[in-house]
Amino acid sequence: MRTRFLSAVILVIPGAGVVGQPGPFPAADLIYARNICSDTTISFPNLLVGNVVDLDPLNRGCLLSNERNGTWAIFEVATGGMVGFTVIPSLPQTDLDFAVWGPSPTWPNVLSSPPVRCSYSALAGLTGMGGAAIDASEGPGGDGWVAYLNVNAGDHFALFIDNYDMSGSEAQLVWDLVDGATLTCLELPHVSFGIEGGDIIPGGSVDMTAYASPDVYAFYWQLPGSTIGTSLERDPMDVQYDLPGCYDVTLNMYNAAGENSSTASCVVNVVLPTSMAVPSSSSAISFDGDHLSVRPSGTGVSTVSVMDGLGRSLLQRTGAGRMEVTLSEWSGNMVIIVVEQEGSRQVHRLVLP
Repeated sequence: MRTRFLSAVILVIPGAGVVGQPGPFPAADLIYARNICSDTTISFPNLLVGNVVDLDPLNRGCLLSNERNGTWAIFEVATGGMVGFTVIPSLPQTDLDFAVWGPSPTWPNVLSSPPVRCSYSALAGLTGMGGAAIDASEGPGGDGWVAYLNVNAGDHFALFIDNYDMSGSEAQLVWDLVDGATLTCLELPHVSFGIEGGDIIPGGSVDMTAYASPDVYAFYWQLPGSTIGTSLERDPMDVQYDLPGCYDVTLNMYNAAGENSSTASCVVNVVLPTSMAVPSSSSAISFDGDHLSVRPSGTGVSTVSVMDGLGRSLLQRTGAGRMEVTLSEWSGNMVIIVVEQEGSRQVHRLVLP
């Protein structure tokens, strides 16, 4: 055996400089622990440790190597009894260790005390809680097994499993629930949000507010038509929209159970003031009853956006020179044409026959 070393608010009811999507969320950090409530495949991140130092000499218990290629999970007790489990590595020669912290009344984000169960056995193969084991903790000379855990309804626990060998293998966690014990499955986030100031003029801004339970740890807003495009803030403020249009808003929320999203259609309405006159410009606009022709004044690349009378986007084209758009199937009586070129923007209204 080897030796180890140390305005109006729009409420959206739950439904199913651009920044990227959030994540990845490494399960190597406790704050991104997965909720497990049934037999589960455990994957070990390709990390020696996570981005957060979760273990130290005061809370690590028997895990003398602290965090070593490990993954975090959390589980909640639905009905009391005794909880055990077996961890089965996909490669039998893999040496796995684990520890369990709790109970706590809510999901733990910080560990302030040593684990209630801990195995640091140097043996490869199966490990876990239960069977005939009576010890609560074991060091390198242990057999890989510690005692069942007595639990009560509402108890929350954190579980850390590490792959000491860093073999890259997965493991299967199989629960052993006795004396009536059951586990609660965390639900996906219930996504809802509010928008302050949904009707604005070009250049105006709105505020977004997410309504989230405490277990949500990340937010991803998709804000087409805005100057930022997306946001990872919980509550994006002063989100600016420059062009007339009717824009959707999508919010994704993430918790230990996974990801859920909701989309509100046409909730940011950017409209031109009724008193705004059509500005004169050298861009040539013509319409023959079926085809709209736009010839920008310059020779460079321009973007032509066509919207209905409420500013809802019909289409957008980008290119150089004259652009033609078919409007024969459009049943409205007015369109708004925005021509953007070399930092300038011209807005036109076209009354249809």
